[in-house]
Amino acid sequence: MSQDRADRIRANFLRQGGRSRPAADVEESVSLSLGKRADERVISLDINELLPDRYQGRLRWPIEASQMAKLYDGSWSAQQLLDAIAAERGENDAVQAAWQQSIDLANSILAEGQVAPITVAPQRGLPSGYRFVIETGEGRYWAYHLIHWLSEHAPTQLLLPQAEWREDPQYIRAIAITEPSRLRQVAENEQRQSYASAIDRALAYASMLAEEGGHLVEGSAPGIEAGRLVLPEAYWRAARQGLRGKRQLLDQLPASRRQIQRHLKLLTALDPTVLASAKQHNLSEAQLRPLVSKPASDQRALIGTIVAESLSSREAHELSEQLADDEIYDIEGALGALRATEESARNDSGDAIPLTLPEEVAKLLRALARVAGRYESLRQRASERELATLIEAELDHYDEHTRGAQRLKTPRYRIGKLLALFDQLEESGK
Repeated sequence: MSQDRADRIRANFLRQGGRSRPAADVEESVSLSLGKRADERVISLDINELLPDRYQGRLRWPIEASQMAKLYDGSWSAQQLLDAIAAERGENDAVQAAWQQSIDLANSILAEGQVAPITVAPQRGLPSGYRFVIETGEGRYWAYHLIHWLSEHAPTQLLLPQAEWREDPQYIRAIAITEPSRLRQVAENEQRQSYASAIDRALAYASMLAEEGGHLVEGSAPGIEAGRLVLPEAYWRAARQGLRGKRQLLDQLPASRRQIQRHLKLLTALDPTVLASAKQHNLSEAQLRPLVSKPASDQRALIGTIVAESLSSREAHELSEQLADDEIYDIEGALGALRATEESARNDSGDAIPLTLPEEVAKLLRALARVAGRYESLRQRASERELATLIEAELDHYDEHTRGAQRLKTPRYRIGKLLALFDQLEESGK
């Protein structure tokens, strides 16, 4: 076994609730304090008697909601859904990532055993053969089913021979509860840090607030339909209402008010197609934060670039700022006009020295000042001589109009930033 694979198995062992060293059993204290249990003993249940909770916030598989609906209504078994998911792996990187994560968790369970029991609740109206809905531990449930699927279709993906398995994949350890709790779901996921994306976390918060607020949750389950994130109306409403009057709830969560508010803002501010893409590609809240203040058309353009170029949160922020700069003033157009100016001079090297009206220089400089920190991108747009000419022209114009509106348009500190930029350009060109 490679070291990388061994590290992933160990990480998934810890994600199950395993401890790398003796420690207080925080997980049990969280679980026991929330909701009521029918029996606190750990019991063994056939995995085919269990069904995932269709209204939980976290989306385990980034596939079309219509496919998940076939599992919930009994049209498909879990193995049939895995067949459909396996068929999509080659065409959808997000599905492949979720699939690999589940394989790693399955191998971790076989090697280390199931560290922590899942929690389940009896529910009426389930399809024939099902007895319980999973409250916490859906990832482990799918890992058990995946062991069966891999045994039949890809046995080499299972790293241990069957004789060395620590668990029987037909039966999963669980604790039955009488009152399911979204709060307990969120508390466990927060403790494990097991959210695949910021959207998963945001949906979990919204589902928790919907339950705490007494909203009736009905209609379509959370999912992706035709490239858009769809949610029950109760979740949208809970996200809009936010944390008003929820002090006691916050005291029970290992998450700050600021963190929860930022994630809820994603649901209320981002376009549904952007939310779906962010979920499918497991983007973080920091990567999505620059999109929140943009109109929907800009959000779609930005997330396309973020996904295609795998931009970090810092790069996503810079891209958002660049879009704002271009909206304020057409830098490319201004440079094109300068270079096409009929009245121009040439220096000894033959480079053109563009001339333009002072007010046009002022407009361009204000836009350039906004991106002074990204001087490398400016070097690709304008030559050093062009920047020097623009700066000198603006300084002359500023000195001639030291009073009135011109001082407000181009204050000296902006020029100072541009001079510092020019120094950087000269040094980098040496």
